[in-house]
Order: sequence, then structure tokens, then C-alpha cells
Amino acid sequence: MSSKRTFPPQDAAVLTDRELADALAAAQSAEAAHPPGVFRRLLEAMAASRRRQAEAEIARYLGRTGGLNDEADRKLSEALTRGRAPR
Repeated sequence: MSSKRTFPPQDAAVLTDRELADALAAAQSAEAAHPPGVFRRLLEAMAASRRRQAEAEIARYLGRTGGLNDEADRKLSEALTRGRAPR
């Protein structure tokens, strides 16, 4: 006995664009009502600091090498995946 399945299933929730927008607005207002805690803000600050540091390292490297070319791109990719500064 095989039953034919339909897609999407009849019991699945399918949101319209308006329903999705309303759900996003509700989630954002709930987030605004409960601001992030100290630990979350600390982690976000650490991540932002590390991102700025990485961007500065990349800018220094590109300044030394005269811009982005195939070799510089390869070295940057290798350095960033290994977690060290490009040389």
C-alpha cells in the first residue's frame, strides 16, 4: 500500500511574504526588548577587534607587495586559513 506524497505536505507551515516580514519584525522587537548580556557584548567586541586587526594586517601586506596579484592572493589565502600573518 503506497500513499502518494504531496509537496509541500498539507500540514507544513508555509509563510507568505507578509507573514515572514511580521515574524521577523516580532523577533527583532523581542531582541530589542532583551538587549544582549555582558558576555555576548564581550564576545562581539573581541570578534570586532580581531576583524579590524586582520583587515589591518591584510592592508599592510598589500601595501608591501604593491597590491593584489595572483601570488599575493595565494599567500593571503594560505595565511588566513592557517591563522597566521602573511609574510
